[in-house]
Amino acid sequence: MLRTLRHLGPFIVLTGLLAGSAVPAQADAPTGGINQCLVLAVCLEISQPGSGGAPGSGGNTGSGNGGGEPVCVWKGLQKPCWDPDLGWFDNSDDGNQGCYFKALDPSDPALKDQTPEPGKTPYLQSCWDANGNLQDSVISWFAQAPSAAAPPPTPGTVAQMAIGKLQFVRPVIHTAPTGKSLVTVPVFLWYDHGTAAAPDPETIGPQSRTVSLNGVSVTATATLTDVSWDMGYQADGKEAVADCHGPGVPYVDGMENNPPAGACYWRFGSLSPANGAPPSGAPAPTASAAPGGGYWPLATETWHVTTVNNNDPNGPAPWDPLDLQVSSLPVQLQVNQLQMLN
Repeated sequence: MLRTLRHLGPFIVLTGLLAGSAVPAQADAPTGGINQCLVLAVCLEISQPGSGGAPGSGGNTGSGNGGGEPVCVWKGLQKPCWDPDLGWFDNSDDGNQGCYFKALDPSDPALKDQTPEPGKTPYLQSCWDANGNLQDSVISWFAQAPSAAAPPPTPGTVAQMAIGKLQFVRPVIHTAPTGKSLVTVPVFLWYDHGTAAAPDPETIGPQSRTVSLNGVSVTATATLTDVSWDMGYQADGKEAVADCHGPGVPYVDGMENNPPAGACYWRFGSLSPANGAPPSGAPAPTASAAPGGGYWPLATETWHVTTVNNNDPNGPAPWDPLDLQVSSLPVQLQVNQLQMLN
């Protein structure tokens, strides 16, 4: 089944995950009836078991463990000293007060039309006007970081930034046989994940990202914990799901006689639905009818994301664990019954 964003709570950094993730081309995808989840770069379902309170909040609606965010005051208005998207708030008297500053990586696309200034670092500068309105951001170059004496951010804030740098790609799935199969014949399932010698961390994991900011360093790690295949129909009132716990193994001739470790396969025990539509009541994605009938398998990865405060590795996690789910596009598979002649 396709999963959409269900619960964001305070974890607004996930919008960055969606924007930064790549979507490879997928063959044999449905041509019509695409719902909202297919438009997104990745489809996420979020589970946050903890309730420690988001950074800067006193409630229990989120899961940041970094404590209250330092507060800066400008023209009588309180502003968080750190913002994961805008950077540092300058509360000093150096002429930059009332502005957020975020150091930019030299590879940032925002710098493609900028001329480098020797000895200076580019910053994204976002300022508030006298009426309390945030103005359009500009790029400024500084030889010394603004607000160097300001208090450091909380580990919870840095954890959000580290999680936001993790990359997830929608799995590109394959079946063997492709397109058509027979009842009781094993259908092998896998998705692209690099090679055994060079696995792709964005599709098989684990992957880690570290952010260090003004003396605070946090590492976020995503580990692939499960891969389930929704086979596009229900059996005995339940979803037909193959749990493979991994990306599967690409099929080679004769594999059905001795499936290797890690291989994932499924046997269909009934005929394909008629008229090319997914079975009624099944958790199949919206798709237009296609000649010949068929099922619509799709794969869903489950990733477990944890964070570590590198300044205190044995201390509490800056952000409670997250479970993210990334779903593939479905492919059509027609399953026929072998006709025997007496």
